[in-house]
Amino acid sequence: MTPTAAVPRKSGSEWSAKRPAKQANRLPRHVRCGHILLVQEGRFRLLTDGGQGLLLTLAHNANVDAADLQRFQRERSQIEVHYTGEPNLVSGVAHEIRVLSGER
Repeated sequence: MTPTAAVPRKSGSEWSAKRPAKQANRLPRHVRCGHILLVQEGRFRLLTDGGQGLLLTLAHNANVDAADLQRFQRERSQIEVHYTGEPNLVSGVAHEIRVLSGER
């Protein structure tokens, strides 16, 4: 039986130095303005100012919830949506929604 050499363990700082920063892994955010046509639980269809319909899913950590989406739809609020991924696919996720006051 031959002796096995001990494998040196990496310290926490050595491991973290190898990992890319979280910022580098982020998907690019897109921004569209418009109003909500339809809400179903955490999904909604945004009609953009340019007339394009975008199906998006609300992120679990978004700044609004499904009840807010329903209110925005009911009031036909003009909103600005910050999202990642591809709309109309599973990857289209809305992370931030702001109501644009006084704009229509």
